[in-house]
Amino acid sequence: SVFDESIEAIRTHLDSCGIVLQYDGLDTPVLGLADREMLERAVYNLVSNAVKFMTADSTLRTKLTQNGKQLSFTLQAAAEPSNTLGIFNRYQRQPGIEDSRYGIGLGMPLVRAVASAHGGTVLIDHPDEQTTRITMTISITTSTENVVRSCIRLPMSNYAGDRDRGLLELSEILPADAYQNMD
Repeated sequence: SVFDESIEAIRTHLDSCGIVLQYDGLDTPVLGLADREMLERAVYNLVSNAVKFMTADSTLRTKLTQNGKQLSFTLQAAAEPSNTLGIFNRYQRQPGIEDSRYGIGLGMPLVRAVASAHGGTVLIDHPDEQTTRITMTISITTSTENVVRSCIRLPMSNYAGDRDRGLLELSEILPADAYQNMD
């Protein structure tokens, strides 16, 4: 449900600014251990990056698939050819500071760290000259054998200050009027 719920929240924001997001999810739920907040942030980061680099009037296609004990979340869109060398290096901006689409270089390392923490990885490829595809894989873990637990229950952090986390995570791609009706 983490992927389904994240995509639905993202789609609501993207629809308001005319960006088409298609999603093909799983037919049956998958149960497993995961850090829900970190997976959500990874999905938001992947979508935000994809939208920044897609060509105008293209559609962002997302898909969740299961292959045995592995989930794959894939994003695919027509995108400008870009240099993916160093995409996972923190604080490295490609191609440089003059292109405002590039942040400080923390999004993709965060996505890679989340995937790794869930027994997966992130793959980037170009099925053709106009398309970029990014796939984040995670392992479906149901065993609590190696899980460290604490008797202290901490509340789930609210890094957005009780506001819509989607507005925070998508702030680089949403227009200013998306924030007009915030309380």
